[in-house]
Amino acid sequence: MNDITIVTVNIFWYGLAEAIASSKGLAIDFFHTETDDTRLATMLSSLNADLFCFQEIVDVDRFEAVLAKANPAIRLRDDSGHVVSSLPPASTADSKQRVLLAWNTKRLSLVGWRRLQMWTRSPILAEIKHDPSGRHLQIVGAHAKSSAPESDDTAGRIKRKELASLAEWVAAESHAGRLGDAVLLGDFNTTRNGLDATYLHKGALADWHWREATGQADSIWTTTTDRVVIDHILLSAGLGKRVSKWPEIVYFDRDPGVPPPLPGQILAPQLLKRLTDHRPVRMTLKIGDES
Repeated sequence: MNDITIVTVNIFWYGLAEAIASSKGLAIDFFHTETDDTRLATMLSSLNADLFCFQEIVDVDRFEAVLAKANPAIRLRDDSGHVVSSLPPASTADSKQRVLLAWNTKRLSLVGWRRLQMWTRSPILAEIKHDPSGRHLQIVGAHAKSSAPESDDTAGRIKRKELASLAEWVAAESHAGRLGDAVLLGDFNTTRNGLDATYLHKGALADWHWREATGQADSIWTTTTDRVVIDHILLSAGLGKRVSKWPEIVYFDRDPGVPPPLPGQILAPQLLKRLTDHRPVRMTLKIGDES
């Protein structure tokens, strides 16, 4: 009961409709089916997590149904019914990727949240209470702009501006005393030691705990695109002593408990088990004790 298991996972363009992709001129040739949804629910259930940060969610209502299958106690709406996301759900189908936070209501409560209006995909700040102990955590979920590592194209410059603004926000909040025990997680589209991550090692963040997720020696990567670790979980300085398990890669693609695609389903080589192009990253904090 003292542990909180935290996961970040990018679900490739989840819920994007083929007709919308075509109308927007998006070069995407994979779309999740209802069969994929069932297998995705199994994968999410297997993570045994209390707190999730999801990226690339397009159809929020459909994804909410997947979460209900994975674990009925997982919630992504506040008490007013608003989805805790970087953008509100659309009234009609769109092609906008969203960051979502979700939590296990049997163990955690949402105290409050807001969007940090600094990027196109606004990072989310939420305050979570661990109900058994009454302890609070601040959670920042983010998804930086996708670009090739250290690229100097428009996308690369946007990504570095985003990461710099996030570091500046952490510094300002820390200086003002508004940031307590905090977790920063998501798809940063950079490795821990890459040049794009420079901003996340400076200022207030220099004192944070950031360990790149570990995994099986033959396959230490979280994205099929570059085969490096770009999904991360960072902890504020005071939480280091509360780590039960440091970030680890979850190999759902090697888990026999997560069903493979059905015979006859078209395979997408870049998508692991035809679900997503990212492996989840998971860590566990021992939050409930007083030591």
